[in-house]
Amino acid sequence: MLLAEDGPKRIAKASHLPELNQFRTAFESYSLGKSVGEGGSGKVFEVTDEDGKILALKYLKPEVRSRQKARRFKNEMGFCMKDNHPNVVKVLDHGLAVVSEIEVPFYVMPLYPQTLRAVMREKSETQHLLGIFQQVLDGVSAAHSQGIWHRDLKPENVLHDPITQ
Repeated sequence: MLLAEDGPKRIAKASHLPELNQFRTAFESYSLGKSVGEGGSGKVFEVTDEDGKILALKYLKPEVRSRQKARRFKNEMGFCMKDNHPNVVKVLDHGLAVVSEIEVPFYVMPLYPQTLRAVMREKSETQHLLGIFQQVLDGVSAAHSQGIWHRDLKPENVLHDPITQ
């Protein structure tokens, strides 16, 4: 991870560096699709790998990058890489990409079809929502047991897959 004391490290554009629509790791290349979400520090896009599998990719926004935000992103990614809890997002791959001429970290995860907010809008039955809430609590408990605290727990940040529920 490249960080400068006085802010983001700018690097020159070169033809061998990935463009905004191309994210590469040591063994995979991801083509950027539609935007699926954005928070204060990151953006999430639908991506397609070289085999045509559709996934999600989150990167640290270059315009807000700081030492503290980079450290938080690294901690988030690290926790999701090493934890095997069924209610914690799995990091499948990770790397660095150039976005707006700034090198930023990114990670790839499964693409979930909806958030808890979408489930709530569907006016789901109370029993169904309580089951999801129990899964959220289980995932948060797993994080807390490792000293990780989610800083922005809200329905938009809870990913849901009705098929694997």
